[in-house]
Parts: sequence; structure tokens; C-alpha cells
Amino acid sequence: MSCDLPKLSKVYQNHHINSTRWEKFSPRKDDIFIVGSFRAGTTWIQNVVRHLVLRDSNEMLPLGLYSPTLELRLQSIEHVIDALEGQKHRRCVKTHLPVNGIPYFGEAKYIVVGRDPRESFMSLWDYYRDLTDDFLILINEKLDGPVENPLLPCPLEIGSFWYQWITKGAFEWEREGYPFGSTIDHIQGWWNFRNLPNLLFVHYRDMLDSPDGEISRIAEFLEERVTNSQVESIVEQTSFASMKEEAESLQIPLSGALKAGATGFINKGVPERWNRALAPEDLSLYKDTVSRIMSPACLEWIENGSNKS
Repeated sequence: MSCDLPKLSKVYQNHHINSTRWEKFSPRKDDIFIVGSFRAGTTWIQNVVRHLVLRDSNEMLPLGLYSPTLELRLQSIEHVIDALEGQKHRRCVKTHLPVNGIPYFGEAKYIVVGRDPRESFMSLWDYYRDLTDDFLILINEKLDGPVENPLLPCPLEIGSFWYQWITKGAFEWEREGYPFGSTIDHIQGWWNFRNLPNLLFVHYRDMLDSPDGEISRIAEFLEERVTNSQVESIVEQTSFASMKEEAESLQIPLSGALKAGATGFINKGVPERWNRALAPEDLSLYKDTVSRIMSPACLEWIENGSNKS
């Protein structure tokens, strides 16, 4: 366990992200950051925080406007920063960046979202194979010019994609996560700072099993006072059914990338699909990778959640 504070030491740039966009961001003391690897459940927690912060507001901002992803290359950073600067209420920013790719602000609150890497992979598989050809052209060729390592179309077989994802890094210093970015290294990096008082770890499985308890825990951490009836309302408003129903109005930037449209970005959240989709040799590769990268405590948490024995 590191006793130091997180330090920005890497630059992450690929087809989806550019971490240098954070250089234009000016923090406020009460800012909230939702942190997680790709497809770990960050959008779900974003929506929870949106309802906690804006529940008494006259206008509930669309999720994509209230809580942008700064490093995402789909919108000009000037536009994103101007929108954030114009917000008078408590702000929330989402990021998929590892702990060494983002500036650390000691007075802000960080909610680190974790999910079993195998479940994140299955959700990523759904996302990747649903990307449109036009979106691939946009991110590979049109946004700020061609990228150095373009995102290729999704492999036709899940086993082929799994092998790439579990054995190859998206960046030269990573050991898995190709071609989007690390999942296993990502959570271990943040886990090393879990004792910092401004970090809260929230597990996807715990949100499935006890959404009211987890939302109450998030509210307490953010010092947002809520009643039991308000928590019950937020549980309903942030359920998968509710989020799918209002998917278009959420204005999630990446929803326009998918053949299935905005509703395709909100997945089912069904646990352990990987048991049926991946072969024994695939799962053996997973065990080898996590044993090299993760501490036993981090591995226990990421696979089982906080409320599991």
C-alpha cells in the first residue's frame, strides 16, 4: 500500500481518449469524480450522483451535460470546459483514466467503481461489436486527424477478442486491456490509495444486490443528506429499466456510436455471463493475469464486492 498521494505520470492517448485535455480543467473544492475502467458501471454511478446532487433543482440536466468525460475526444474540450464552468451547482466529472493519468485534487471526492473484470469484458464485447463503421472512421481519421493506432473492427469470435484483451496492453506500460485500456491494472492502481479519506470504492455487484444501501453510502460520503423515501426514489430512477427508457434523453456522447442507438449503451447488467461465453483455457489466462497484477485483497474485492464473504 502506498502512503503517498496519487501522481500524474503518464499520458494516455488513443482512438477514444486524450488525457492532456485535463490540463484545461480548473477544479472546485466540492467537485465529484466518478472513476472506473471502461464498462465497469461508471454511467450507473454517474446517474446516481446526478440524482443525489440535482434532486431539488428545477431542472434535471441530461447526464451527458451534467457529468462529462473530459478525456473523451468526441467533443471539443473548450465546449466541455465552458459547460462545466457554467454550472452553478455541485459538479461531477467521469473518467476512465488510471490513477497515474489524472491530476489528483485533495479536496475533491472520488468514487472508484469496480466490477469483476470478466463481466466488464462481456459488456465491452457487446459495446465493441455494436460500433458502427462511421464511428470507427470518425475516431480513427477525423477527430484531430488520423490516430497512430486506429481501432480495428471487432473480431468476429469472442475468443479472439478475449485473447487480445487479456494478454496485451493498450499502452506500452500496461499488461492487459487491448485495444481500449487496462481494466485489471486500472483498479489495482486506484486500490493502492484506497485508504485516502476522499476515495470511496463502490462495487457493481453490491449495487445490484443492495442499491438502496449503496446509494445511502454514496450520499453519506458526498455529504448529501437524503431521506429514506428519496433513496427509494433514486433507486427507481437509476434502475436499468428506467435508464433504458430514458436513454435518448440522457445524452450520453458514445450512444451515437452504436448500431442499437442510445439504448444499446445501457446494458442488462446480468452477472457471470462469462461462465457460458469463455472457454476453460480463456479463464486460465485470466487467472494467470490477475495473479501477476493484483494483490489478494484487491482481487477478492473486484471479484466479489464488499458485501460478499
